[in-house]
Amino acid sequence: MENERFFAYYKAQKIVPDEEWNVFVEALRQHLPTTFRVAGSRQYVHRCLAFGILYIDFLQNCKYSQLDD
Repeated sequence: MENERFFAYYKAQKIVPDEEWNVFVEALRQHLPTTFRVAGSRQYVHRCLAFGILYIDFLQNCKYSQLDD
């Protein structure tokens, strides 16, 4: 959560105004949920989706969505 080179790089990009910098950095420090995505164009997508549907009830606080091609 502390990487001076990372912050220096983004500061040099000037994508965030100076007065919003601290809010931006705090947003970057937030923990993200664990997620995974199954790409629908891959060979084994149907097996992966079947596995996810079969075991999804065992995962707590899991959000599952399937995108139709």
